[in-house]
Amino acid sequence: MHKLAHYLRVSLINQCNLACSYCKPANPERVSARRTKPEIFTQAINLLHKTGIRKVRFTGGEPTLYKELPELISFTKSLSDDMQVAITSNGLLLDRLAEPLAKAGLDSVNISLDTVNRDKFTQITGSDLLPKVMTGIHAAIKNIKQVKLNCVVMSGVNDDEIETMIRMADSLGIDIRFIEFMPTKHSSSHHQMYASGESIRKSLPFDLTAMQ
Repeated sequence: MHKLAHYLRVSLINQCNLACSYCKPANPERVSARRTKPEIFTQAINLLHKTGIRKVRFTGGEPTLYKELPELISFTKSLSDDMQVAITSNGLLLDRLAEPLAKAGLDSVNISLDTVNRDKFTQITGSDLLPKVMTGIHAAIKNIKQVKLNCVVMSGVNDDEIETMIRMADSLGIDIRFIEFMPTKHSSSHHQMYASGESIRKSLPFDLTAMQ
């Protein structure tokens, strides 16, 4: 017997308002904007819900750039009482969108944050917008049930901030997940930045269980 899937990831848009070095194409001018009508998403989600899907995560690009995101969240939540809806976001627009997204029914958000050093943030993302992201994180914590941070660890870039990131997340009362840097066709020349999960754990100067 085949096990039915219960979790669906939906990429709403290929655009993003940041240009992270490990993600952006080498020739961004060649990437054309792709926009799918919301009706296509609602039809697909409704169909897949009937097969057993009970959690939907909207991603991108940056999903908060998709103007019908609140309506899609509301539609998805309306399909059944046990439906869970999440997004993965860079946090830039959450200062004004966290509350309406929560009111639409958003259950959780994973916010990408690789550093709390302003200069490094600018280096990684191409924009000096760390304060705006932090404001978005606080807005998310205030309005959305579950907030988690995603941090891509890069050797020689932000691997010296692991303890700082953990303690910041702990002070905010939210979880943080460290993600291994994955070379892609857009970042293969930066393979020297790879830091394994094991090396991340070994670099911790304290016992994580002591913080639980």
